[in-house]
Amino acid sequence: MIKIKKATDSDYVKILPLLKHFTNPPPLEIIFKNPWQLADNYYGYILIDDEQVVGYAGTIFSRVPIDNQLRNFCNITTVVTEESHRDKAAYLLMSILKQDGCVFTNFTPSPSIREILLHLGFKKFNPKANLILPLPSLHHFSSRYEWVFAHEMIAQHLKGDNLKIFNDHLDCPNTCHGLLKTAEGSCYFLANRVDKKGLPFAKIHYVSNVDFFLDHIGKIAFRVCLKLYCVSMQVNQHILGTQRTIPWAISYNLRPKLFKADDLNEQQITTLYSEEVLLLSKNNIIG
Repeated sequence: MIKIKKATDSDYVKILPLLKHFTNPPPLEIIFKNPWQLADNYYGYILIDDEQVVGYAGTIFSRVPIDNQLRNFCNITTVVTEESHRDKAAYLLMSILKQDGCVFTNFTPSPSIREILLHLGFKKFNPKANLILPLPSLHHFSSRYEWVFAHEMIAQHLKGDNLKIFNDHLDCPNTCHGLLKTAEGSCYFLANRVDKKGLPFAKIHYVSNVDFFLDHIGKIAFRVCLKLYCVSMQVNQHILGTQRTIPWAISYNLRPKLFKADDLNEQQITTLYSEEVLLLSKNNIIG
């Protein structure tokens, strides 16, 4: 008999055998230690057949600051079933979508999961990535620029949404928090290290001041790549806004990402508080 139930701490060991279906198994233990977990202590849904766990869809819940309001987000991750139960994956996803008042995202859907989610009302957007090479320059080291990477000093400079984002992501793996200050202004940025085709890239997930960031993007790319030992820095176009371009960047289209929200657009969807900063870093390929 098929059953679906919430995944709790006691189900962790039962889910592990399903990870054999992944070429690069996600670190499931991190989902079960989600630093942003909301009140109800569960980590997705499991599919049970004859008392055996034959499917799992993970959830990463969080409270995300959007336009000075905290919104409930649910990032869907690690959707997997046994081959014999592939046609039941939709039941897991529909169970997740019963959660009221959530913005739902899925940034790494397989083609089959993408089709299911589109039928369930998700919207698709195709973000463009910009790659910036870390080219050295003497004025990167000018005393006009104050670089801050010490966490306690960054925290002293931030407030409001920026401080919450900083605090909420302190424990994420392979992450760089930085602050650039000049006489004209400042920008806090958050990046992590990801592998793409065997090469390490620094992926920007958040900037507090887009105009300032673009004015100094070459310097920031050099410093971030130096900190994370990366060959290039990636910043997705939706972070910068549709009207902002980097003429000398190497640009390319990413795999489609999905979200479900009645009152938000793709510019307001963030990869913060998701698998892309919590799970998919260093040795896991993301797009």
